[in-house]
Amino acid sequence: MRISGENYNPGGGRVQMSQVLGMAKMLVIAMILFKFNPWTYLGHEVAGPTPSIINWALENKIYACMMTFFLCNMVETQLISSGAFEVSVNGELVWSKLEVGGAPQPQELLNIIKEKLGEHSKRVSARDEIDFRDQL
Repeated sequence: MRISGENYNPGGGRVQMSQVLGMAKMLVIAMILFKFNPWTYLGHEVAGPTPSIINWALENKIYACMMTFFLCNMVETQLISSGAFEVSVNGELVWSKLEVGGAPQPQELLNIIKEKLGEHSKRVSARDEIDFRDQL
């Protein structure tokens, strides 16, 4: 007996974009924590004056790090969310959000799984029935 649920890969490079965003998020947080200001290295001629948001982030480290972390996580989650959800019992598909268009209610899903497991147990018990008449 095997019950499984799967989430689908959203495809289209969205997982890779999410991973790149995650690395960029950690880089920005590290830059904030270590007071690294890239505008001091680039110079005013190349990059112009330091933007006020950078100065604010360097002055308010905790708030800036939390804001960066949560906003980036929100975008990462949206990138990797496919909306697909499927449940199989013994290799037989019992629910597909792609086909039905919505997620099941918990009790509805449990009833479907119990029904499929009941069918499976009937098949197993019918197959394993022993005829003792031949033995006498």
